[in-house]
Amino acid sequence: MKVTPQEKTILDAALEVVARETISRTRMRLIAEEARMSQSNLHYHFKTKDALMKALFCMIQDTFTERRKQDAVDPDTPVESQIAHFFQEPRRLLDEDWRYETVQIDFWLYAHTEPEMQELFDESYEGWREQAIRLIAQAYPEIPAETQRALGYIMVSMFVGAVMQIMNRADFDLDRYFEVCTKLILLELNKLHQAG
Repeated sequence: MKVTPQEKTILDAALEVVARETISRTRMRLIAEEARMSQSNLHYHFKTKDALMKALFCMIQDTFTERRKQDAVDPDTPVESQIAHFFQEPRRLLDEDWRYETVQIDFWLYAHTEPEMQELFDESYEGWREQAIRLIAQAYPEIPAETQRALGYIMVSMFVGAVMQIMNRADFDLDRYFEVCTKLILLELNKLHQAG
């Protein structure tokens, strides 16, 4: 998504406000104050809150997509390393700016009331699931496609579950959590491989 410098300032301010207030409590006035601009200037760039939220969501997804491209792993890397990387890749973004994932959870709720947002959200998560499914299919082609798909969904759910834990527990050990996630997925894959 291409944005002007002024729109980038607005989107950064929106990210800050939504992370602090949630989408439902966010007001255009609060975003204008955070961006240090008049509300009329904000409305010149984004006519409605929905338009601004859609642009913010797209900016976040673009950040995730760009990060996945930058952090791509060579397909010849051992599957254990690829699965560990799958969990570590979004983790780095979370370490750099926790607001992305916190706001992502809020967008998940928001998307249930906004069909256009639901479609964008579905596309985003489908890309992430497909990444996990491709990883599994390349390493374990003998595992049935429906099981590969289920494991892809589980891997994404494990990451989202970590975000929920972080939001609720300051003492949550994210490194240990992802270490266990990696081991559980590998254990299941090896069990399915030996059974097949």
